[in-house]
Amino acid sequence: MPIELDLEAARRLGPSLAMVGERLRKAGFGERAVCAWYGVPLVSDVRWLPAPEGKSRKGLGAWIALWVAGEAVERRALGDIVGGPEIATLMAVGLLALDGDQVRARASLVPVRDVLIFADRLDDRSPDAVGSPDLSAWNLASSLPPRVPTLLDVGCGAGTAALLAVRAGAQALGTDIDGHALAFASVNALVNDLNAVFLEGDLYAGVREEFACVCFNAPLVRASLAGDEDDAPLYARSVHGEALAIEFLEGARARTTAQGEALCHVQLTPAITEAVKKSGFTQAIEVHFADASDGTPHALVSLRGGAVRYRGRVRVPIGPALPTLRREVLDRLHATAEVLAGGDAALRDAVMRPPPWLQLVRTATHDGGGFRPRALRFGRATIEPEELALLESCDGRPLGELAPSDEQLWRARELAERGLLVV
Repeated sequence: MPIELDLEAARRLGPSLAMVGERLRKAGFGERAVCAWYGVPLVSDVRWLPAPEGKSRKGLGAWIALWVAGEAVERRALGDIVGGPEIATLMAVGLLALDGDQVRARASLVPVRDVLIFADRLDDRSPDAVGSPDLSAWNLASSLPPRVPTLLDVGCGAGTAALLAVRAGAQALGTDIDGHALAFASVNALVNDLNAVFLEGDLYAGVREEFACVCFNAPLVRASLAGDEDDAPLYARSVHGEALAIEFLEGARARTTAQGEALCHVQLTPAITEAVKKSGFTQAIEVHFADASDGTPHALVSLRGGAVRYRGRVRVPIGPALPTLRREVLDRLHATAEVLAGGDAALRDAVMRPPPWLQLVRTATHDGGGFRPRALRFGRATIEPEELALLESCDGRPLGELAPSDEQLWRARELAERGLLVV
């Protein structure tokens, strides 16, 4: 069952909650420490990682075990990282419970960059919870503009994107139809000592002003892709998922400034793709990073205004080299698409390089007489030796010097359209 937070107590004890966040950060409670504790390079969705054996459950390790792994720990194991008054505050708000000498977390706490995000505790690693950071939320948060004056976080959940934007200096508004999730967003603002505004409402309800960035981590657009179990969370079994994403795309242009941007994590069904075309933005990049069970692409869609018109879809797989998408990927893909839209002259003058986030993988077979090359893959794309030679020749010179013939330039354009060459 979802936990109920005491928002009145949280607001009254706001300075004490801010002290919790400050002390945890000073003690090193962050992404790097959590990754080291779990033994992985990046924790993008800690719900599905088993808690490691042999790791310390004292001091910082105890706090990670408590908040992230959901383990009960002894009170004395927590040390003095967070003082007694702050622990009492966490209990008063409903985030901690004390059972004898054991402390139990009633919510999860995950560090996203330098922002701490409380969300509903995931009992027995079940997905049935509200607002927990997952890969799609991480992709969206990691792809936000580094410096944006104003941001609207539609379907904000626990407030991750809005609070990251505020930390970077923005004024942010978050909206969500789920009041329970908004309670966590409000508490997270207090814990991080950040001033964000959160409103209960569906999509753009009550929103009249324009923003430099509008973002939406859309629910799964087809219930069948997540299974039809009765106990599946609302976002996974909603029959309105596709309609919500379309409504967001239809209304995003009216809520963004002339040079503003809309970001949407969504499944690219035919209806969603058509909505992207009709959204009113001049520039669209669909970053296809995964596939649903029926082959429907999962993508982060970046829509921008500008003088040059273009639209493109590239495949940037999530993997060890790129655990989550990030702003660099979007900016480089947009810059590349703008060069492609400028025609051959712009392409010849461009300095192109292979994307640093994709890995080159060579496979071979052994036929008894030795190893025989089998395939070349860059990211998930199979490439030919001639294409590899062109990729490896990109050394900072303009493309016109590296690919002087029309055939070579055509091949370079094709690689750029596939996302295998970037400006």
